[in-house]
Amino acid sequence: MMLNGYTPALGELTSEGIVITDEMLEGAQQFVDKVHEIADPYDAMHKVRLEETVEMRGIHHVMFGTSDGSIDLLEECGQWHLIDYKFGHRAVSPFENLQLASYFFGECERLQLTEEQIDNCSVFFHIVQPRCFHNRPANMTWETTGKNLRHLWRAMKESALDAMTHELGARPKVGAWCRDCPGRRACPTLRTNAGANIDWINRSWPVEMPLDAAGLELKFVEAALAQLEAHATGLREQVEHGIETGGYCPDWARETGKGRGRHWTVPAAEVFALGDMAETDLRKQVEPITPTQAIEAFKKKRFDTSVIEEYSAPNPGSVKLIARTDNLAHRVFGVKS
Repeated sequence: MMLNGYTPALGELTSEGIVITDEMLEGAQQFVDKVHEIADPYDAMHKVRLEETVEMRGIHHVMFGTSDGSIDLLEECGQWHLIDYKFGHRAVSPFENLQLASYFFGECERLQLTEEQIDNCSVFFHIVQPRCFHNRPANMTWETTGKNLRHLWRAMKESALDAMTHELGARPKVGAWCRDCPGRRACPTLRTNAGANIDWINRSWPVEMPLDAAGLELKFVEAALAQLEAHATGLREQVEHGIETGGYCPDWARETGKGRGRHWTVPAAEVFALGDMAETDLRKQVEPITPTQAIEAFKKKRFDTSVIEEYSAPNPGSVKLIARTDNLAHRVFGVKS
């Protein structure tokens, strides 16, 4: 919407019925800025492809994908840019990113580029991730060439061929990718492997180890943690769904945490009157400004900001799964076991 020249208002609904927030607008602006940063020097906004589906039949006959942003600058400077927007918190690296590599494969198929054109093309993978709070930039870029991406395409083709050849006899392979698999909740391979990892980490090990042995074991532990995390997320989703649909789990419950910011709990007229008493205009068009903005305005006037809390409440956060402490021993004897 913003790249098409329309900036939605706070509280407006998207086509999917999602309420637009400040955080969403700020994140979207970063994506918009990245697109303009790439296209504007070449006056190439007309070449930006947004949310357009491409097929990758050369990898698998039913494979397709929809890239967030794709910019063909082959004629201008011999470059191709793939931009992906991530609104989640987990860090995603552009380096040898298989998702973006497959998008570029699809674009090459769509335009029927020659091998020479592909090999000589400078390819840029951009990840725009405004809510990634790790020690890294919100926007990251990896530069490579079409030729250097061929080994990734070969690996994808081999994996697809292996799955098709073995059909129902194909053996699943556990790894970090399991945490994003929709079938992990009921995957016997992941469950078996997670059980083996649990047994392994409960064994006794020497306190001090040679450096090379410690390094090797750390490698195994990191891999085991990734697999256990994948197993845990699958179980967590199953337990959350069961509780949400009316089931009871003695060890877990769902709790709504505190979200970012606050919201007004009184009519707009009362908010305006509060601001007028403090000689502070809390109006923003028809609706009042946010409580967070009101707190900042009160601070500038050196008024007590605690009164804002009486007129507002914290925004609800996400619903989280928490371990129960109200087990039978606690309910009977009033102690935690």
